[in-house]
Amino acid sequence: VMTNPNVTIVIQGPLNMKSISAIPEYLKVANVVVSHYLAPGYHTHEDAGTRLELQKIMVENLGCSEVTLTFPPHPNPDYRIHQLLTTYKGMCNVNTEFVMKLRSDEYYTPIKKFIDEFLKNPETLLCSNIFWKPNMPYHISDHIMIGRTNFFRSGLKSYLEREANLKNNFEPDGL
Repeated sequence: VMTNPNVTIVIQGPLNMKSISAIPEYLKVANVVVSHYLAPGYHTHEDAGTRLELQKIMVENLGCSEVTLTFPPHPNPDYRIHQLLTTYKGMCNVNTEFVMKLRSDEYYTPIKKFIDEFLKNPETLLCSNIFWKPNMPYHISDHIMIGRTNFFRSGLKSYLEREANLKNNFEPDGL
């Protein structure tokens, strides 16, 4: 039985067995959405195996889903835009009050401790201190963060609409 059904974990980034293998453990605590790009060179033997493992986990676990974006034909030179768009698209598939964003190349255990600490004060944004810069306002770590879903979604959408030239780079479904 899932201990935090009002939380969804969004795993963002290239498919990676480190985070894919953690999904069964994460599903004991929360729902999971995997959001990634199909990039050029994606169809390697290793990537195909990772993809098959993700599909197997999704079949066996109802709380797990996937969002796959096609790599844009003219990528924005600022790679962070792709990271933010993948995160945003994953969060658009979240139906819970709270969302936790994790990088696909990392695995956290026990994740429940981080969620429980956040739920003590759910009006905050909680993140790891990796690359956190206290002398730079709004420079938070992207490694692990949790907050209200509507806060993340609206902030990401606003930033992407303002800062990224998405009209010609991404599929017409828009933001």
